[in-house]
Amino acid sequence: MSAAAATRGTALLTAAIVLTALNLRTAVTSVGPLLVEVRAGTDMPGPVAGLLTSAPVLCFAALGSAAPALARRTGASAALALALALTTAGVLLRAAATSAVGFLGCTVLALAGSAVGNVLLPVLVRTHYPQRLGRATALYTTTMALGATTAAATAVPIATAAGAEGWRTGLGVWALAVAAAALAWGLVLRRGAPAAAA
Repeated sequence: MSAAAATRGTALLTAAIVLTALNLRTAVTSVGPLLVEVRAGTDMPGPVAGLLTSAPVLCFAALGSAAPALARRTGASAALALALALTTAGVLLRAAATSAVGFLGCTVLALAGSAVGNVLLPVLVRTHYPQRLGRATALYTTTMALGATTAAATAVPIATAAGAEGWRTGLGVWALAVAAAALAWGLVLRRGAPAAAA
């Protein structure tokens, strides 16, 4: 492989990691600021809303444990691409949900992808950047915090700008960013980046 090709491969891998980190918390933090509108739009009762707020912790604990087995079957990069595709679908379907049960189910789907990503992203960082582990870790953790903050801060302005039932846009817009991360990992796989063992 030429030096130029290696540089392009490293740049693509870095972009995939950054995009993934940016989106690991957006499905969680975008909901809170719009919870009143979500409850009104889906006729969500209080107990379901309470379950919704605890869903991230439950999903990350229960579903994240499946990540190593999935990575052993497909490779960590492919597993992460699949997880991001699940999150994309969950975020899109959640934005279109018309019932409380549907909204909660789509949230679980979105969080399943995030839970797998929580486990696999550090594995991929350690595998691909062993000599720059500190910098790479700082990059993805900072980006993850930035994504979480941005989703929370922009949810209401986006929803307001979108007009009637704008909460759907405020939540659904993040599917575009997650899809970009999934696409980036697809390109990494196409280039034949080394698989990372879980």
